[in-house]
Amino acid sequence: MSKEGGIVMSVWALLHEGYAMNPDMIRLIEYDDLCKTPEKTMKSIYEFIGKEYYEHDFDNVEYSNENFDLSCNLKDLHTVRKKVEWVERKSILPQDVWEKYSSMEFWRQTNKKIKTEPTLNYN
Repeated sequence: MSKEGGIVMSVWALLHEGYAMNPDMIRLIEYDDLCKTPEKTMKSIYEFIGKEYYEHDFDNVEYSNENFDLSCNLKDLHTVRKKVEWVERKSILPQDVWEKYSSMEFWRQTNKKIKTEPTLNYN
């Protein structure tokens, strides 16, 4: 999470900048929305990209990229279960860390102009 080249922060800063400069070209999808309302969420994606929606079978979706996950030392990071559904999961992050970085969710700012310079309190 380091501002000076941390893998999470550098990617977040680029995404934040891209979204601030071109919000009409970037559609961010919340994991919870995709799991809880997959059809509604997918329809919003098709609408965003200007394509006609077609029915998906959310009971038969599987994906895995074991080689990539192992190269990152993150087993099952990209493994998708067969059925798309919401499963409650406990965070592995301590509550204080979760709260510290909750301001990173710039895409949840509604009716506000997003600043092009990411701001985050690291203290």
